Amino acid sequence: MSAVLPLVVYALLRSRVGSDVEALAIGGAIPAAWVLVSLAWRRRVDWIALTSVVLLVLAVLLSLVSGGSSLPLKLREAVVTGVLGLACVGSVVAGKPLPLFVVRLRARRDARARRSAEQVLDDPVRQHAVTVLTMLVGITLLAAAAVRVILAVVLPTVVFLGLASIVEWVIIAAGALPTLWYAHRQRVLLRSRGSDAVPGKAGDPAGADRAS
Repeated sequence: MSAVLPLVVYALLRSRVGSDVEALAIGGAIPAAWVLVSLAWRRRVDWIALTSVVLLVLAVLLSLVSGGSSLPLKLREAVVTGVLGLACVGSVVAGKPLPLFVVRLRARRDARARRSAEQVLDDPVRQHAVTVLTMLVGITLLAAAAVRVILAVVLPTVVFLGLASIVEWVIIAAGALPTLWYAHRQRVLLRSRGSDAVPGKAGDPAGADRAS
């Protein structure tokens, strides 16, 4: 719905307003207004939804400052995707994968999460798997953001609105395939490693003697 609405609103309004910026801003303002109403109704802050509203406001301001360019409004989603991708890849390059940072943070704040966190943080195999998965996710997000930027620059607005989300999801789906394959492979390896460590299992005669 969030991908279809801007295209429908733009197609209905473009001939009735003075520029692409106006049509895109109105198309973005409708879901933004819904977000604000939902936040007021629930009386609970949704930082992800609030971020989308802030990005819309910033994009409109940048469009006005840049002389009416529609590019900032087209690139709002690419900014989010690109920043997340950079955060994932940058954290791996820095040797501190983002998921492990989150796990450590939760472990410090929540005693109940500390035990499960220790299973990951004290296991080099699990840490390596998280590192690889974080890099795969980061590369996929960066690729999706880069393609969206290229489409925004080279395509007319109406064509961009029709194709950008489709192409982006195709890229994310393509990136998800090796990510899911690797995650499944690591789960299998961890399960087999766990079963080998249980006394009495096949391939552990010493453990079987101890268990008897």
